[in-house]
Amino acid sequence: MAKSLSFSVIAANQNVPFAFMIPCAFVLFIITLQAELEKDPFDVPHAETEIVGGYETEYTGRRLAFLKLAKDVQIVLGAAIVVELFLGGP
Repeated sequence: MAKSLSFSVIAANQNVPFAFMIPCAFVLFIITLQAELEKDPFDVPHAETEIVGGYETEYTGRRLAFLKLAKDVQIVLGAAIVVELFLGGP
């Protein structure tokens, strides 16, 4: 709709946010973003009898903090992409 792949051009061409013009793409993008970030309901369910599970059990200290920081950066970056592509930029 913006006739460009540049984030700045896409944000500048939004008189009406694309979230209102193409809501199916907006909803699909949000769902796939949650799936990529492994948020509910896409996270792997654990049985009640399991004490630990997942790849994070192998890490402690600085490595675990770095993994959690990387996940937080993914969330912020995903939110920034949603704002640029569908909500008209900052």
